[in-house]
Amino acid sequence: YFARHDVRTGLWNRREFDIRLEVLSRDAKENLHNHIVMYMDLDQFKVLNDTVGHAAGDELLSQISGLMSGFVRERSDTVARLGGDEFGVLMANCELERALEVANGLRETIQQYRFDWQGQIFTIGISIGISLITEHSKSSGELLAEADHACFTAKAKGRNQVHVYKADDQDTVEQRHEMRWALAIPEALRNSSFQLYYQSIQTISDGAR
Repeated sequence: YFARHDVRTGLWNRREFDIRLEVLSRDAKENLHNHIVMYMDLDQFKVLNDTVGHAAGDELLSQISGLMSGFVRERSDTVARLGGDEFGVLMANCELERALEVANGLRETIQQYRFDWQGQIFTIGISIGISLITEHSKSSGELLAEADHACFTAKAKGRNQVHVYKADDQDTVEQRHEMRWALAIPEALRNSSFQLYYQSIQTISDGAR
């Protein structure tokens, strides 16, 4: 059981999610079916963990998992905990319009949810990224990366939003550009790849520095 399920929440684990995503990706190419992959990240989860401790965080994850499971079809869809406060959803034979209804319904439900921990009430949100699995999709790993990019964009636009991945979407392009720089700058520092220049500041009247 625990080889396929997450110990904390009882949802499917990352390994099982990856297997099922690969199956849907292959089915889309071979049978021309359309599927959906969602990448979801709780907003302000770290604040709760830091404020009242990891036991509260674990309990919240368990309760949120129950809410998520209520929004999908038991037989054909998959809800998994991918790690930390990140979750994934696979919706088989599903069009984008229906996926948006589910994502927004889940977002609103979590936004309205009140988590009670020893008399303290917490509210949270969730950012959701969506990617379409079609015959033109790339590998399953790239599909999940697309949904992750869309989730990151949803957070960057103010959190507690749903964003659909599009290769030519300006928000996605800018986010990828920022992520490349975030990786490139530390690498350049490690390799001493920066070449620094300076221009002296002088007064116009007498040329003094």
